[in-house]
Parts: sequence; C-alpha cells; structure tokens
Amino acid sequence: MTEITDKTGGSSLHPSGHEPPNVTDFLLALFGTPFLSVVLFVWLLMTPLLWFILIPVFAVWYGYLPWLLFGGPALWVTLKYMGPSPWTILSSLGANAFGTPIYYTVHHHLADKKTFPFGNSASTVADIMLWGIPFSFIWGTMFWLSYRHMSHQRTN
Repeated sequence: MTEITDKTGGSSLHPSGHEPPNVTDFLLALFGTPFLSVVLFVWLLMTPLLWFILIPVFAVWYGYLPWLLFGGPALWVTLKYMGPSPWTILSSLGANAFGTPIYYTVHHHLADKKTFPFGNSASTVADIMLWGIPFSFIWGTMFWLSYRHMSHQRTN
C-alpha cells in the first residue's frame, strides 16, 4: 500500500506555523528596494523630462525613513504570517496610510517649523501621504519580488 503523507509544513517560500522570515533576505530587500526602484525608474523612463525622472529620487528622500520605521515592521509581520505574497503590497500601502501622517506630524512638532518639507498644515501631511501611495505600491511590489527571488534562490 502507498502511504499518503501530509506536508503541512510548507516550504520556505510560504512559511506556515508563523516562522520568521530570513533576516538577511529581509534586510537586503527592505534597504535596497527604494534604491532599486529609483534605478529601474530612471532606466525605464529615460525621457527628456528631468523632473519626471527625479520624482523617484525625491520619493526616497522623503519616504525612506518612514519606509524603514513603519514599512519594516509591517512587512516583517506580513512575511511571518503570510509568506512572500502579494499581501506585502497591501501591508506596504497600510504602512504608508498609517505611518506617514504619524511620522510627519511628529517630525513637524520636533523640528523647527521652517524646516518642515512641504509646509505645516494637516493638508500637507495628507498631500505627502497621497504622493506616497504610488511609491509605497511600487516599493511594496519590488520588496515582494526581491524577497521572493532571494528566498527562492536560497532554497535552490
């Protein structure tokens, strides 16, 4: 007779039992995703419109620290419970929606009022958050693809 074995343990690409993600792959993907996105944008969008190419560069300038502070824990929890899946994109969008207003409000109250990047009202925080939506989507997608690729390479 043939035995039927149940492999509920899953693979490293889809961890089950709430296994933590690989720390090296996670950190490489987390820190490298914004810069990889800039390189791909500049390479793909080689247009004479220099301001259009510089938008991803300014996105890294204004969004990198909130990405690390809020996106990092959100992505870690998502990878722990869901594995490298499209849910990482949604958690990146959620980290932008909740983290950016908190970050820039705290930044505004701690820093000199004149150094606030785009002004000092709540509407400017909403504007920054809205500008961050496409980039949090791009960065979340790039994070998911790069982490998944590194995890796949590690298992092979």
